[in-house]
Amino acid sequence: MRPERPSGGKLADKRPAQRPSIGKPIAKPPISKRPSIGNGKRADWSKRPGVGHRPGGGRVNIGNNVDINFSRNVNWSVNSRHWGGRPWWGCGAYYPWHRGHWHYGWGRYPYYYRPGRVIAWGLVGWGIGNLIFNCGYHSYYNPYPTQTVVVYNNSGSSTVDYAQPVTQSAEQAVEQRSGMTEAESDNVAEKASKAFDAARDAFKKKDYLTALKKTDEAISFDPGETVQHEFRALCLFALQKYGDAASVLHSLLSSSPGWGWETMIDQYDSSTTYENQLRALEDYATKTPGSAEAHFLLGYHFMTAGHFDQASDAFAKVVDLQPKDSVAAQLLRLTQNTTDGDGETKAAKSSGKEYRPPALESLQGEWKAKTDKGTITLSIDKDNKFVWLYDDGTQPFKMEGEASMDEGLLVLSDTESQMVAAIEMKDDQTLNFLIAGGTEGDPGIDFKKAS
Repeated sequence: MRPERPSGGKLADKRPAQRPSIGKPIAKPPISKRPSIGNGKRADWSKRPGVGHRPGGGRVNIGNNVDINFSRNVNWSVNSRHWGGRPWWGCGAYYPWHRGHWHYGWGRYPYYYRPGRVIAWGLVGWGIGNLIFNCGYHSYYNPYPTQTVVVYNNSGSSTVDYAQPVTQSAEQAVEQRSGMTEAESDNVAEKASKAFDAARDAFKKKDYLTALKKTDEAISFDPGETVQHEFRALCLFALQKYGDAASVLHSLLSSSPGWGWETMIDQYDSSTTYENQLRALEDYATKTPGSAEAHFLLGYHFMTAGHFDQASDAFAKVVDLQPKDSVAAQLLRLTQNTTDGDGETKAAKSSGKEYRPPALESLQGEWKAKTDKGTITLSIDKDNKFVWLYDDGTQPFKMEGEASMDEGLLVLSDTESQMVAAIEMKDDQTLNFLIAGGTEGDPGIDFKKAS
């Protein structure tokens, strides 16, 4: 059974236990210190943000420097179709060793706010999974060589590949197994759990080839677990298969945040082992400055270790090398605008733009938008019932429910999902739909009023 979605609001003020020095065996808990980065300099880890899960409450930047109170509404989905299985915020309840994902700026510091400055931490896809792609708001492109993992189902086998977001590819695999009985489903889950336990044991013993093989076996039985895909990337990183690791992580990070430091380092026998592997990646990136995958992988590990400046530099190089890499571009903006443990921002800007939301009545009618892959139609009737239809010529996506305005934001809710957006009327016939929680620079989608 999937755990309930965590509610919004302030999370407990709970900091990780004190970490022992690098080089000593890792205890459970506490957790080892993060590795130093470059020139022998070490970050001060005496103050860290609290352990968080999904964001909720506080104030948020809804993109383009538009500041607005966002205390009750967040983008979320508990529909398993949008995750292909368990969502990332349920992992902690399912895996006792899982200590959370990237949560900087969440938890004890849910949002950093000063007059004129507000920074939210996260990508919008992390709250709603592949709904962000299914609805047509974003499209996905993985610039790194993709692989496949065989998935067993009722009709024989299929594959999970990383040319799509992990959640989207897993969704398709899960649907193919939907005809299983409860007993068959439990049997498959047991096989996946047994294989994944063996993978983690092998990894601790530095038997990375066996760890990778057993992880693939676990994914073959339970492709919807993002935890297993991220562990697969860690195995590939340890084996110095950097391009393959970047491919998996790129697919994962498009709709799910990376592991927190405590979760990452808990996979190793010692912090020295991890630091040596990180040094090997740094050396490779230095020797091959044109390797976008190496810099993407560095950015991921720097973020996990809490080195935001270095993560920003790494993602900036990726964007230069891969201009079409939208995930790296979002992560770059994210690291440039991230709070540190003391609540200070790396970069905080305010355009001074005043947000003037329209009345809900002015949005009633039919609106159409063209994307790079299809057409979106948003209809809101006089009773404020909405229908969102996205058609890319393959499989149409439809979401319908209640439309409302809450604190100046348009809220589109069905029984299992919610999309929240800032709405700007550019003229009487044009509205801009900017989904909340996105990174700075998101242009949103322009809709035209249907005649």
